[in-house]
Amino acid sequence: RIDEEGLRIKLDLLSKSFLKEDDDNISTRGNVIDATNIFLERRIETQYKWYPDEDMKNRLQEKIFK
Repeated sequence: RIDEEGLRIKLDLLSKSFLKEDDDNISTRGNVIDATNIFLERRIETQYKWYPDEDMKNRLQEKIFK
């Protein structure tokens, strides 16, 4: 089953990370870098991607390649 709300949030985060202009990453003083894209990518990796544990990988492989 697809988690529609989770998918919507993930797509919103992805669009924000891809559509951000590189020119906006440096402040007017030139000493601060906007790391929003990095944090958005990390949030997507930690909150919205699923990684199976070793046991689940083994069970999936058994089902697929049986």
